Amino acid sequence: MSTLIIKESNAEFQKFPRFLRDYANYLIGVEGKSHKTVAEYLLDLRTFFRYKVMIDQDLILSIDELEDLSIKHLTVQ
Repeated sequence: MSTLIIKESNAEFQKFPRFLRDYANYLIGVEGKSHKTVAEYLLDLRTFFRYKVMIDQDLILSIDELEDLSIKHLTVQ
């Protein structure tokens, strides 16, 4: 797996909900975290939110289907 590139122009980064992209930019810009560290945080959060969507919607998914599950629609609420 390649490292996630945290740039608004990156298509993979655009698949994250706005609040997670804002959080990533905050961690880098204000907290001074490295891009690689923040990318790993985002990938962990993506896995968590995919699992939460699966549970909330009472879905049974294979690993491949779970990896394709979009979380872009999620909000902070």
